[in-house]
Amino acid sequence: MGPKKLFDFQGRKVQGQSIEFEPKAEPWGQYALEDGTELKVKVVLCEVVRLDEFNDKGDPVYQFGFQQIIGAVVPEALKRKSN
Repeated sequence: MGPKKLFDFQGRKVQGQSIEFEPKAEPWGQYALEDGTELKVKVVLCEVVRLDEFNDKGDPVYQFGFQQIIGAVVPEALKRKSN
């Protein structure tokens, strides 16, 4: 775990620390659009912070940083013809 520092949480500064993690799986979501386009979407976890705050059940509060990766396979009929 990293050193404690201040993080923004619900309009105030709260102490917390970054937590190291290891991905177990990062699957792609695949979606077929009505126009024949296929979307591939992946959400990648970049950062986990455990705050010195607790919810109503007594569990620690976590904040997360994510990156979204999106790709599209577009049918030739939808592409603009180049000059």
